[in-house]
Amino acid sequence: MVRRVKFEQLILFLGDLVTLYAALFAMLIIRYGEISAYQGELHLTSFTILFALWLIIFYIAGLYDLNELKNNADFRRRSGFAFFIAFLVAIAFFYFIPSLGITPKTNLFLFLALFGAIAYAWRTFYNNAVNRRAPIKKILLVGTSAVSEKLAAHLSQNPQLGYEIKSWIKGGAESSEFSRLSEIILENTINLIVIPAHVKKNSQAARLIYKNLALGIEVMDLAELYEIIFHKVPLAELEEVWFLENLAKSRTMYDALLRPIEIIFVLVASVVALPLA
Repeated sequence: MVRRVKFEQLILFLGDLVTLYAALFAMLIIRYGEISAYQGELHLTSFTILFALWLIIFYIAGLYDLNELKNNADFRRRSGFAFFIAFLVAIAFFYFIPSLGITPKTNLFLFLALFGAIAYAWRTFYNNAVNRRAPIKKILLVGTSAVSEKLAAHLSQNPQLGYEIKSWIKGGAESSEFSRLSEIILENTINLIVIPAHVKKNSQAARLIYKNLALGIEVMDLAELYEIIFHKVPLAELEEVWFLENLAKSRTMYDALLRPIEIIFVLVASVVALPLA
């Protein structure tokens, strides 16, 4: 799933890049009738630097976050703000760096108008495409809590994320409905079961889930899916074991980073001490 998210973000990034250059070449053709080698090279070099800055601005503004890929007022507001900041950066870029060799006036405003129109069409098309596609992960959600309620509401409103809750056993692993686990999985073509952490401690529930792994399902903690979707940890779902596991991972990463730093420090110190030997 993470690979799919990265792939879709890459497609979006490449689409924006194509849009930027398409607007640039359209501007040159409209302005000059044809693109001479001199004008092409001059504008291409300067605008390529500008485009890199713009793409960074778009990233910071969250325009590559799949949670935001919806054609609604919030997305238009976010896109408009990012475009306005990019516009100010473009003005400062050309007018305060005369060494670039060009100070576009009409050209810059024409480019901005063309890019705005093309980018709007591209983003609208892409947002519609990702919102209409079939979900990749069909979820069976087990148990109910404030965390699961929030997660379910968010996933139903954001189909572009690729998750859909096909069935929800709100009574948890202790309910009679949970005993029909195999039937529910097959009826709803479930490929992901999301469970709260305490279900793992229920040996009967764990055994029943294990028996159904042959159906090609994946099992994920509620806290883990919440973190993937919201990019933050749901404290209400965490237990002491989670902190122990993650503190151990953090310690291992710290040790892995510290060792190369120690080696580099020793080498640098040795080089500095050579003249004194």
